[in-house]
Amino acid sequence: MDFGRNYEKIEHIRYTPKLENTNESLQRRQNGSPEGSLTEVKKDAEYIFTQCVENISGLEEDIEKNIHCTIKMMHSVNAEKRNIENNILRIIGDILSEYHNIYDSLAVKHMCLHKSWEIVREKKTEILNRKDRIKKSDNFTDVDVLRDAEQVSANIKTLRHQVTDTLSSNSVEFQRERKILQAVKEKFVSVQEMLKTVENDEGFCAKQLTFPLQRYHDTLIDASVLMERRDLVRTIAKNNKLYALKRLSGVMRCAKISYIDDEKLCVHTLREGPPSPTAALVDYDDLLKLENPNERITFLELSTKNNKIGRIYIRLTPKTKLADQFFILCSGQIGHAFLNTNILSVRHKDSEEEYITFGDYTYNDKSGGISLFPEEVKQDVEKYDPWLEGTVDGMLDTDNSHSTIFDILMRDNPNKQLESAFGKVVKGLDILKAAIRQYPNIQDIYINDCGFTLSY
Repeated sequence: MDFGRNYEKIEHIRYTPKLENTNESLQRRQNGSPEGSLTEVKKDAEYIFTQCVENISGLEEDIEKNIHCTIKMMHSVNAEKRNIENNILRIIGDILSEYHNIYDSLAVKHMCLHKSWEIVREKKTEILNRKDRIKKSDNFTDVDVLRDAEQVSANIKTLRHQVTDTLSSNSVEFQRERKILQAVKEKFVSVQEMLKTVENDEGFCAKQLTFPLQRYHDTLIDASVLMERRDLVRTIAKNNKLYALKRLSGVMRCAKISYIDDEKLCVHTLREGPPSPTAALVDYDDLLKLENPNERITFLELSTKNNKIGRIYIRLTPKTKLADQFFILCSGQIGHAFLNTNILSVRHKDSEEEYITFGDYTYNDKSGGISLFPEEVKQDVEKYDPWLEGTVDGMLDTDNSHSTIFDILMRDNPNKQLESAFGKVVKGLDILKAAIRQYPNIQDIYINDCGFTLSY
C-alpha cells in the first residue's frame, strides 16, 4: 500500500529558525524591549499554526486514501472468499447428490434381488413338495411323473436364466458404482485440500464448513431448506451451527436454532450481536412464515444463579391476542422479551388456588408488564375456562397496563373459572413444582432462555 507523502515538515517545524525568533520575540517583550511587539509574536505563531494545518491536512488525505485502498482490498478478498466457498459448496452438493443417487440405485437392486430370492425360495419349496408327493403316492403314472418333472425342469431353467441375467447386470452396475464412489472419494479429498488452503491463505475457519453454509453478510439460506433437508438441518442444529438473523432498529440480532428431536427444532429468543462466523444462517422473518399459528408451542428455560433447572413447554391457544403477545415476548422479535425476568410470586401455596406469576419484562417487579396490544387484548375476554392444573392465564385490569404478566396454575380448582386463559403447560410442570419447593426465595428463579418450537 502507498502510505503517502513524507512527513519531515512536521519534525522540521520544531527546529525552524522562525520558531526560535518567536521565542526571542517573546523574551524581548517580557524584558520591555520595543522589538518584542505583540503583532510580531502573533505573526510567528500564525506561521507555525499554518504549517501544522498544512501537514495535518496532508496526513488526513493520506489516511483517507489508505482507507479507500483497504476497503477496496477487503471487497476483493471477500469476493474471492465467496467464490471459493461457492465452489466448495457446489462440489459438496455434487458429492452428496452422487452418494444419494448411488444409494437409491443400490436400494432398487436390493428390492429386485430380494424379490428374486423370494421367487427362487418359493419355487424350491414347490419342487420339494412335488418330489415328496411323488415319492409317497402310487397314483401317478410314469408318463405323469415324467411330464411333471420336465415341466419343473423347464421352469427352473427359465428362472435360472432370469436370475443369472439379473446378477450379471448387477455385477456390471456394482463395478460402475464402485468407480463412481472412488471418484467421489477423490473429489472429497480435493475438497478437504481446498478447505485447508482456504483456511491457511485466507485466514477464516473453513474446516467447519457445512453445506449449504453461508457466511455473515452473505446470502442467507432459504428457510424452505429446513423443510426439504431434514438430515442436513439435524446435523447442523445438533452442532449448534444454525442461526436466524433479524435487524431491529439498525442492530443485528440472532436466534440460535437447536435440535429437539427428528420432528422439532427450538428457535431461541433473539439476542444482540452477530452469530458465530462458521454458522449457517437463515432469515428470521422467513423462518416465522414456517411456523403454524394454530400449533404454537413456546418454551421457558428456568435457572438460578448457580443451577439450571429445566424447561417448561407451553401450547398457546390459537387466535388470541394474549397468546400472540406471549409468543412475541418468548421470541424477542420486536426487541422486548421475557429473557432474564424472574418468578414474581407464588400465591396460595399448597391450596387449590396455588399459582405462580411471571412476565414483567419492563420492571421485573410486577409493576410493569406493559401491554403490546393495549386495546386488542380486551377482545380476548369472550368466554370462561375451567381452573385446571397447568393452565396459563393472563393478567387483565381496567387499563390493561399489566397484560404481559401471566400466571401458571399449579392445581385443579373445580370451584373457580378463568376469563383470560391463553395456553397450557404441556411438558415440564413437574420441574416447576419441584423448583418452587426447592428454593426458599422464589425470586432466585429466572428465565435464562425462551423461544418457540418449529416443526420441520
